[in-house]
Amino acid sequence: MVNYEEIWIDGFKRGEELVKDCPHEKDSEESRIWLAGWLEGAAKRSGSPYSKTLEEKLQGIEHQP
Repeated sequence: MVNYEEIWIDGFKRGEELVKDCPHEKDSEESRIWLAGWLEGAAKRSGSPYSKTLEEKLQGIEHQP
């Protein structure tokens, strides 16, 4: 079973480092989840509002820098 939360968190961590090397097949559901996490991590790094988890993102919860 696919753990989307883990995929999202991996993308988030790499986004914080601005490392954009998605380990998932292009245009797959996993790659879209990973990219969503990456975007949030990159937002955190840049000082923009961000969600810490996939669940928060889905609920519309954002943290201020």
